[in-house]
Amino acid sequence: MDYTYETAVKLLNLVDSPDGETKLGDITDLFSLLSESTHENRALVGIDIYKYSSLPYPKQPLVPFLFELLYKEANKNCKENEKWLFSYMKNDFSDWFVSTGDGGFQLFTSPLHALVFIAYFEANLRCYNAGIFYPKLKKEIGHISLRYSITYDKITKYGGNIFGPAIINNARILSRDKLNRLLIDGKTYDWFMTNLNGIETIPILNLHDIAACSRFSSYSKKPISGTLISTDECNITHISASRLDDLMVKTQCVTVYNIYLQVKLQVSHSRKALGFDKIVVPIGSPNATGIEGSG
Repeated sequence: MDYTYETAVKLLNLVDSPDGETKLGDITDLFSLLSESTHENRALVGIDIYKYSSLPYPKQPLVPFLFELLYKEANKNCKENEKWLFSYMKNDFSDWFVSTGDGGFQLFTSPLHALVFIAYFEANLRCYNAGIFYPKLKKEIGHISLRYSITYDKITKYGGNIFGPAIINNARILSRDKLNRLLIDGKTYDWFMTNLNGIETIPILNLHDIAACSRFSSYSKKPISGTLISTDECNITHISASRLDDLMVKTQCVTVYNIYLQVKLQVSHSRKALGFDKIVVPIGSPNATGIEGSG
């Protein structure tokens, strides 16, 4: 049973009343419903279009449309190019996406899925900024920059929204970054350390290495295929991680890392416009300056 207003109020009205009427029982079933909708650890990608509010009208209303174009393209890339890695997602990505208009939050089961999704999102953004992906729209809106964050923590899905520490920490990290970087929290960094010998190890892994990890033991072993991370090599060619200052989020101290990576891909947009399809995409920034308001 999903945790929605309708199901929750039905359970509540069985044992409680808005007018103070005494009823037998307690709200145990309501807490059980809440528990069923709470996931202990999930990776959450936060994406924000930098300085969206400073864009002049009428360019500003076009930006949410552009974001959805990029989002759907990244969604398609992951499903078509990384079939094995995303085989667990039977429904559309948007079932686990919360829009903020100028960005949003996307939920995945692991930080590796989150990282791959960001790589494709940024690759499509690079094609847009190069005037290849919808060039007339690029001419109208102009260059845009994104900042990303990944957190790994508890989440609760209520109706069409996501609540919990993962989204609270993610939103706070995004809001404090002014350098358009890819930032992750300490729990995300620890996940890569525990499951893949560290995020910096990814460039020397192939898909067979990842499939052998206990974290992915439930995934079907046939067929194993991928593009960004293939059975022969990893096309994430470089990753570096730098610890930044700790960030106070309400009463919790959150460790933050700056991630800089480069990926090499083949994109059909480029092939049609330039005659070749090879592209190197830098993601984040090597600038490891602290985050605003930390300490």
